[in-house]
Amino acid sequence: MDLPIADVADRIGVYKKDNPRHIRIKFVRLYDVRLVMRDEVSKISDPIYMNADLCIEDRKVSAVLRKKKKEYLVENEGFKCKIFRGRLICYDNLGVKVKEFLVNEE
Repeated sequence: MDLPIADVADRIGVYKKDNPRHIRIKFVRLYDVRLVMRDEVSKISDPIYMNADLCIEDRKVSAVLRKKKKEYLVENEGFKCKIFRGRLICYDNLGVKVKEFLVNEE
């Protein structure tokens, strides 16, 4: 008997002619996520991104941090930033941490 790997799969976002919509898949097991990533990434040219399922508050925090990251990188060309555990951490060209943001900080 073959077990299903996905519980729910649907498209999200608004249809645009030249931009495919994202697909949201709720996997049954973590093993299935790893299986898909291992087998499928080498077969396609477009990247696959998998994000954890977050509550609404965490999604809002991530959205604010992504916007702040975009603004910071425009002002500081060549720097790199990552969002990790509700913080935006920015590094200079040498990899030295220069700034850390929280959502409620400016």
